[in-house]
Formats: sequence, structure tokens, C-alpha cells
Amino acid sequence: MNASVRTGISRALAVLRILPGAVLAVSGYLKAVRPAAEFAAVLESYWIFPAALVRPASVLVPWVELVVGLSLLVGFSTGSSAILAAGLYASFVAVLAQAVFRKLPMTDCGCFGQVGPHLQPIQALSLDAALLVICLFLLFDRERRWSVDRWIQKD
Repeated sequence: MNASVRTGISRALAVLRILPGAVLAVSGYLKAVRPAAEFAAVLESYWIFPAALVRPASVLVPWVELVVGLSLLVGFSTGSSAILAAGLYASFVAVLAQAVFRKLPMTDCGCFGQVGPHLQPIQALSLDAALLVICLFLLFDRERRWSVDRWIQKD
């Protein structure tokens, strides 16, 4: 592969890195600033989480989303952030897929809390699957263009 193709791919991946990072950061923030009980109710509506885990997850997940999303946005520890983001998106895909296949009576995935965009589970499933694929592609970006990682390497 010639240098101009590698540069083009690296630039495209740098731009694409913004999408999964922004979605995680925004969704995490919108849930983190609201009462945890709101997100706990969303988690309960999926009918798969043990009651003992709902409350801790409703507090922890938004902050993990926010930190991982911000890390991807700025390109800090990009490889690790992409792996964590891929894990989050894979989990979201699994949870949403079971809700769709079980035909749970849901009109909102709860992905962005009560104040953000309201997506139906099938819409969120499609979005999360696409963002998962982007995160997997990010694992192959060695240049880390326009990132904190690259800036740190230059010093």
C-alpha cells in the first residue's frame, strides 16, 4: 500500500474516531447528570439484569461511557479506548438485539437518558452495530493522526 493511500485511510479513521467517541460521551453525560433512578428504570425495562446489579450499573455505566467517549474523541490511549468502546457497543448490541427479538414493549432504548434523542430499540441496534464496526477498524490505525497519543509520541 502506498503512502498516499495509508495517509488517506489514517485521516478517514481519525475523522471516524469522532463518531463513536461523541455518541458515548454525549450519552454518558446525558445520563450522568440525571438521577440514577431514571437510567435504572431503563435497565429494568430490558428484563435481563439482576435486580442487585441495576442500581450499580445505572451509576457506573454513564461514567464509563463518558470517560471512554472523551478518550476516543481526543485520541488518548486510542487503542485501549477503541477496545473498551467496542466492548460497550457489543454489549449494547446484545442487549438491544434481545429486546428486539423478544418484542419487548419499548418505544425508547433509553440510550441517551430522558433528555436526549429518543431512539427505538431497532434504531439504536443499527447505530450501535455501525459504531462497533468503526471501533474495530480503529484498532488497525497505527498513525493515530490528530490525537493526543501522537502528540505525546512527538515529545
